[in-house]
Amino acid sequence: MWLIWKGLGFLAIFITGFSMIGIQSVVDSIFGTDYWKNNVWPLSSSLIISGIICCVLGQYLNNRPGKIVIDKETGEEIELRKTHSFFFIPLQYWGIIWCAAAIIAFILKSKK
Repeated sequence: MWLIWKGLGFLAIFITGFSMIGIQSVVDSIFGTDYWKNNVWPLSSSLIISGIICCVLGQYLNNRPGKIVIDKETGEEIELRKTHSFFFIPLQYWGIIWCAAAIIAFILKSKK
């Protein structure tokens, strides 16, 4: 599978992975082994934390001012900005995706 990103967009996956690993290790050490597997809230909370971090970081990175350059031929000003996206989705929108995934995971796992 190909991963497609621009700038620091790959952080959408790394933030989520580190959040899940961190919360799983903390929850399993406090409540015992397999607590992560048997309960729904740790997964949902890690996805929400990932979503908040991606949203804030994406807003910061994608809304920074760009560099203004002037085209010598036309005299037109052009703003060059770096974008940060993962699978063509800006990093801040991954926050919404992770929060929606948390709600869906909570609903689906609660029904079992």
